[in-house]
Amino acid sequence: MKDAAKTDFESCRERALTLLDRRAHSSAELACKLVQRGFSREVVAQVIARLQELRLLDDADFARAFVEEKRRSSRPVGRLKIISDLKRRGIGGEIMADVASDAEDAGGDADPELVRAVQAVRQRQRLSRPTPDARLERARLLRFLAGRGFTMDVARRAIQDMLGQSDEHD
Repeated sequence: MKDAAKTDFESCRERALTLLDRRAHSSAELACKLVQRGFSREVVAQVIARLQELRLLDDADFARAFVEEKRRSSRPVGRLKIISDLKRRGIGGEIMADVASDAEDAGGDADPELVRAVQAVRQRQRLSRPTPDARLERARLLRFLAGRGFTMDVARRAIQDMLGQSDEHD
């Protein structure tokens, strides 16, 4: 029976390494994929623990790289979307707080969230015809930015910067 358990562990480890070769995964994502492929939760937990010991699997590193990738993407998204995506990948609590504070510290003088929101609005305006009614255009852009995970405050400021109009009456 020991040989079978060792074989299960080795098979699971090999599958995990194959998945990690394709792209980075959080521990929770990797565990879920391995269980879906028929490995027992016990064996998966052992493999995950071993990969973490070897520093081949690190949720904090994964989260930092994920956030950096999203922030540099040609398709800008807001903080709320990034947080939602991290949660869906099994990153939570302390790691998320650390990553969020690191990202805010790296911001410099300009608000990076606002810069990304303005970039998203510019891209949107290049790809679509503006609505003749300024109120409808602002509402359309607000919905667009909210869908990309920007807060309403950041969305309003970005639209105000882009359209050069006061948004106080909305």
